[in-house]
Amino acid sequence: MDVIDIVKEQIEASHRKVVGLAKGVDFNNWYTIPEGVGTNVAWQLGHLIISKPFQLVIAPIERTKEIYDIIPFRDYLKLYGIGTSPKPKVEGSPEPDVLLSDFDKIHQYSLKRLNGFDQSTLEEPTVVPHPIAKTKYECLMWSFQHEIWHCGQLSMLRRALGIPINIKL
Repeated sequence: MDVIDIVKEQIEASHRKVVGLAKGVDFNNWYTIPEGVGTNVAWQLGHLIISKPFQLVIAPIERTKEIYDIIPFRDYLKLYGIGTSPKPKVEGSPEPDVLLSDFDKIHQYSLKRLNGFDQSTLEEPTVVPHPIAKTKYECLMWSFQHEIWHCGQLSMLRRALGIPINIKL
């Protein structure tokens, strides 16, 4: 098994876990920010929608405008990008079913873009600077580690909302 196969396998697993944890929260609670938690389900998914293509496509492969044809990427950046804070639902906030759909669309796109990745370039610096990873390899590895980190955030949210954490590993 090569590195890209491992990345794909791990990103598929982390994607399933994120979706499972998020879907277990009633859509009416996706914009609820429990006291002491400081985040909500919508922000978690929105943030992952923009970070996944950054970590799997933009930083290790190339800057691309294709993403703008798949999802409203600029809108997501404004709501869920670096420097934003989770907010209760406001006008223009995407509905939970839209967030789930866009998360899946960007997931499929990112996996497709990994096909044909030149593994001889794994130790090269990222194409676009990354806040954590210096090499393409580190960037790809961080992609699924980052999603699993957000699974912890979603689990904390579920607990604060009184929803059992029932995830199969």
